[in-house]
Amino acid sequence: MRYTLRPRAVMNPSTARLRQLLLPAVSALGISACGDAAPPVADAADLRHVEDAPRLALVEELRLGSFDDPEIGFTRIFQVAIDEMGRMYVGDGSDYEIRIYGPDGTPLGRFGGRGDGPGEFSSTPSFGVRAGRVWASDFRNGRVSLFSADGELLSSRVIRDGWIPARTGSLSMQPVGMDEEGLFVTWPKGVRYSGETGRDAPLPRIRIDAAGETVDTAGFLSGPPPRLVPPEGYESGFRAIEIGGSRYQVPQPPTRLPMWYGRVDGHLTLETPWPEGPEGTFTVSRVGLDGDTVFSHTFTYLTEPYTDRDLEEAARSNAERQNMFIGGMPAGAVGDSVDTRRVTERLLDEIDFPPFRPDIASAVDTPDGHLWVQRRGESGDETRGWVIISPDGRLRGRLELPATSRPRAADADHVWMTETDDFDVPWLVRYRIEG
Repeated sequence: MRYTLRPRAVMNPSTARLRQLLLPAVSALGISACGDAAPPVADAADLRHVEDAPRLALVEELRLGSFDDPEIGFTRIFQVAIDEMGRMYVGDGSDYEIRIYGPDGTPLGRFGGRGDGPGEFSSTPSFGVRAGRVWASDFRNGRVSLFSADGELLSSRVIRDGWIPARTGSLSMQPVGMDEEGLFVTWPKGVRYSGETGRDAPLPRIRIDAAGETVDTAGFLSGPPPRLVPPEGYESGFRAIEIGGSRYQVPQPPTRLPMWYGRVDGHLTLETPWPEGPEGTFTVSRVGLDGDTVFSHTFTYLTEPYTDRDLEEAARSNAERQNMFIGGMPAGAVGDSVDTRRVTERLLDEIDFPPFRPDIASAVDTPDGHLWVQRRGESGDETRGWVIISPDGRLRGRLELPATSRPRAADADHVWMTETDDFDVPWLVRYRIEG
C-alpha cells in the first residue's frame, strides 16, 4: 500500500520551510513512501499485552493554520469537536473563540470571544456538538451557552452550584456533554465537604436544561474523582527540605491515583499502579450512570528501571527551579548565591522512587469514546508512544507520534491532532488511521 501526503487546505509563503520542518515528524508517524501496514490481528479483542498490539500508521489528509497570517493561524488550540457533517469546531486560546471549518478546511465563521456577557467566555470553554447544536461551558463563571451549528447564540445561562446528598458539602458542576434529549449532563469540578463523613456520600450527575435549570439526576458517582479529592488516608508524598536558607521540593514519582474521565453515559477510569517488576499494568474501566461496570480490562507492558541519570535529572530540575514558593519561603533563584550542584546532591539523598518506571504518562478521552493513552518517554525524545483503547475497551493498536502532537478528536477512521512546529506555531491536522 502506498502512503501519500494530501495537499494542505491552507497554504502560505512559508510552506516550503514548514514542509522541511515537518518531514521528521511525518517519518515518526510511520508514514513511508511505500510499504504495507501491519495486518489486523485476528484475536484483537483478546489482546492484553501492549507490545502485541498492531502498529497503526497515519496518513495526513488536511492541515489548518498559518505561520504568519493571524486570520487563519492559531495561537493555542485548546479543544476540537466534529459534527455529523464533518464540520470542525476549533477553540482558539487567543480570544476564547470557537472557529468553524468545513470538512475541506474552508472557514465558515467564528463565535464566542472574550467577555462576561451571554455567548461570551471568561476562560477557555469546554464545548461539544450534538444534533446540529453547539454547547459551551465556561468554567470560570459557570455559564452554559447553546449555539446553532452556524454559531448563532440560542441561550446562555449560569448554572447554580448544588448540595451533595445529606447536605454534607457543596458541589460545583460543569456540563460534560449533551444527551439524546438535549439536556446537559454535569460532572463535578469542585467538591467542598462540611463534615468528616462527607466523603462517603455519593455525588449526583445532574441533568440541566438550556435555561440552566436542574431537570433531574442522571446517576451517581460513588465518590469524588480521586484526583479532585484524594481518598481518606492518601499521602501525596509531597516533601520540602531546607537547604542554605531556602526550601526545595524533593522530586516525587508519578501519582498512583487513577484518572477519571466524565462522559454523558457514565465515566472512564484509568488506573496506573507502580510496576513491581519487568512487567507493569494499567487498567481501563467503563462505568455506567447507574454505577455498574460495563467493562474493566487490564493491559500489560514492558517496564524500564529508573536509572541514576533519571534521578539526577529530576533532582537538578528541582534545584534549578525559580520563582517557586514552598510553605511561604522562596525556593531561591538560581545565581551566584546558589550552589546548584550541592542542592542537587542534597535532593538526591532524599529521593525515594520505586525501582521501575510507570509507563503511562497521561490520556486523552476523545468525544467518540476512544481513549488515547500516552506512554511515558524520555525527556527530550522527539516522539511519544500512544496506545488506543476503543469504546468497547478493546486494545485497538499503538503508534508513535511527534512529542508536540496531541489527539483532540477522533472517530473510527480519523484523528484530529494539534501539532506545533519548531517555532511553537500550532496546527490542526486531520489524519486517516491505517492498519
